[in-house]
Amino acid sequence: MKNTSLDKMLSKDQIRKEVGISASERFVDFFTPLHWHNFIELELILSGEGEQILNGQHLELKRGCLSILRLTDFHQVNPKCDLHLLNLMVEDSFLSEEILGKLQAGDVLFFKLSESETATLEKLFRLCMVENKSLSPDLRYLKHLIICVFLKIFKLTPRKNGNLSTEDRPI
Repeated sequence: MKNTSLDKMLSKDQIRKEVGISASERFVDFFTPLHWHNFIELELILSGEGEQILNGQHLELKRGCLSILRLTDFHQVNPKCDLHLLNLMVEDSFLSEEILGKLQAGDVLFFKLSESETATLEKLFRLCMVENKSLSPDLRYLKHLIICVFLKIFKLTPRKNGNLSTEDRPI
């Protein structure tokens, strides 16, 4: 019988407690088994290929793919070749009620971005990384950067009338 255990990633093991976020650049060349988090995770793929199973949906990973993984999401990652990605892990207490409200459970939050949108979000992620790595990060600045990241992403989601921008199409 196959072992189907489910792992939980905890913020205390991933996120600097005094800051409330973790921002990093990663190269993933190993299978990550099915798990969930007690924090919000954003992954922006810069290069490589792979597959993510997110809440039972099989999603192709390649440059320009963006995932938002909520506390209610279960996922696993299987790289075909090294995945180069930028990663933000954010405790929900770090986010405003407005942002948390937009992240409520529902459809999978997975996007295939244009090259220009990928470049814009890459810059914002990297600014978060620089500030997060400083010895005494400016929490106000970090919160504003995170808000900018989410506002940019929210522009990618379908509006109530169903219209999308011509450049950005979420899966």
